Amino acid sequence: MAKPSKKAVGIKKEIKARKAKIEKQEKKLKKLKKALKKAA
Repeated sequence: MAKPSKKAVGIKKEIKARKAKIEKQEKKLKKLKKALKKAA
């Protein structure tokens, strides 16, 4: 297999970073939903 190009590696890193961001946001949303349930 050929070595991935620098560009491909950069894109992979960006996708990873974006996924991490989305996961963080989802965790926040889950917490908010729980808080809302408690408040209701």
